[in-house]
Amino acid sequence: MDARIGELEILMVPAAGKVDRKALIELESKEAREEVGSLTLTPTEELIAGVWSSLLGKSDIRRDDNFFALGGHSLTSIQMLARVEKVFHREIELPAIFEFPVLKDFSAYVDQLTGPAQLATLRPIVPTSRDGNLPLSFAQQRLWFLSRYETEASLYNIPIALRLRGKLNIEAAQAGLQEIVNRHEVLRTSFPEVGDGTIQDIAAEMEVPFAMAEIREDELDQVLREQARRPFDLSHGPLIRVSLFRIGSQDHVLLVMMHHIVSDGWSLGVMLREFNALYDSFSRGTASPLPPLPIQYADYSEWQRGMVARRGTRTATRLLEKAAGRP
Repeated sequence: MDARIGELEILMVPAAGKVDRKALIELESKEAREEVGSLTLTPTEELIAGVWSSLLGKSDIRRDDNFFALGGHSLTSIQMLARVEKVFHREIELPAIFEFPVLKDFSAYVDQLTGPAQLATLRPIVPTSRDGNLPLSFAQQRLWFLSRYETEASLYNIPIALRLRGKLNIEAAQAGLQEIVNRHEVLRTSFPEVGDGTIQDIAAEMEVPFAMAEIREDELDQVLREQARRPFDLSHGPLIRVSLFRIGSQDHVLLVMMHHIVSDGWSLGVMLREFNALYDSFSRGTASPLPPLPIQYADYSEWQRGMVARRGTRTATRLLEKAAGRP
């Protein structure tokens, strides 16, 4: 499957010193959207997928996967419910997994029990030590596994092309993207294999690969698609690269390529907002207006793993007795 290009038109308005962002032009096929959608999990789905993964020995669990089709059975159902109850602090009846065996349906059922704010109040996400090996989140683990065995190396590339019209301050644009990478550890992360597993290796500093070239308008589509098909090396990184194509004196296309293991659709919105603010500030010669980030993605990974690892013996015993027909 070819990598798809999503193009965002950005009009530079020098008089106002602002960036006018227009709507995204969706170029992905229905099949491509469904493929990405099956990998993009809600927080509840990620936590439950982590439980399923640890019990069933599966690394590529998706939203449409069925617990029993993956190898689950009555005993593992009881173990799974015990862990999920401990994570979400809610009692879950044994028949629920038989009524909702698909991950997205079971997660929706758990969401109904816990309420929309419950997940955020279970345990705060706090900064964790960067000493020692940092684990992957469950979503990263799935993507690493899929990328390793997928024949199409660029399948999980995320390209975003920005059409920049007007007088472009190239130095401000490059500095803005560099600041985004400085702010977000995940964009400086690679995923080497260590021993029997894979870890997050966060570079203290990383210069964003930034290439510039002049092309013609009729070459643009082909050039973008060729760039989008270039694979990333997850073990060594970098997992982001930038190309600026000059079509005319006041017409440029900025292509930002990232691997899905360090970004997703929600993250793209954050990146565009931050790029907008940073470009405006750096064009005026002022400092970054963005506040420091209280936590990083690696902190979320540790939190997620910790939530899933916590389990209650008393809860498991109660579920076993319930399954045996005891009051």
